[in-house]
Amino acid sequence: MRRFLLPRPFADGETFAAEGDDFHYLARVLRLREGTALPAGDAAGASYLLALEKRERAKLIFRVRREGSGQVAPDALRIVLLICLPKPAKMDLIVRMTTEAGVDRIEPVTSDYSAVAEREAGRLAERRRRWEKIARAAYEQCGRPSLPSVGEIARLADAEPASPGEIAFFADERGGASLHEIVGAGACARARIVIGPEGGLSDAERAALAAKGFAPAYLGKNVLRTETAAVVACAAVRLLVAEKVSWKPI
Repeated sequence: MRRFLLPRPFADGETFAAEGDDFHYLARVLRLREGTALPAGDAAGASYLLALEKRERAKLIFRVRREGSGQVAPDALRIVLLICLPKPAKMDLIVRMTTEAGVDRIEPVTSDYSAVAEREAGRLAERRRRWEKIARAAYEQCGRPSLPSVGEIARLADAEPASPGEIAFFADERGGASLHEIVGAGACARARIVIGPEGGLSDAERAALAAKGFAPAYLGKNVLRTETAAVVACAAVRLLVAEKVSWKPI
């Protein structure tokens, strides 16, 4: 079910006026009518139900009702995606699809073979705002309980070492452990996933990541595009962790 993102936390019984782009989306795309109830959330993860009370020429007036305690239960797993910057159109696609696949934070990074050189990263501030807008649209479409964040563009070389309680790996077409082996190796409070660019990671980057505790992970014999690898890795890890409690030894 679709889930609308409110601009701030609301108290039970407050009203919310949807104008501008929000009005267009709710009135023209969803075609909401008076009396319609719409699930909603805020960036902090609170949950609401919006009841449409009045429609004006360019404004919709909703009555806000908080759901339960108003806070979504935290997920057992937080997924952080470090994505080596591809061409802009591909990055747009990655943000949308990984939001739907359950990523919690997207960290765009420059790497030796990324499509965006480190010296060009500064001019991409506007792209980051676009990625945040795409993440919001995907959040509203797929009905997930929390909005993923998009970080500032950084360098892959500056990635923090793996810490206790998290799994950390980089997709490696040359081979490595399976995701099943990586997820099954221990507790998973957080997963950090590195996806390289179309040209792959350099030997120096592979060695540096391994030294920081990132394991090479094999996603199969097919050569995957950057956007495909990102979605496969995020979706597979979330599914494996969710199912891990039911695993039985052979």
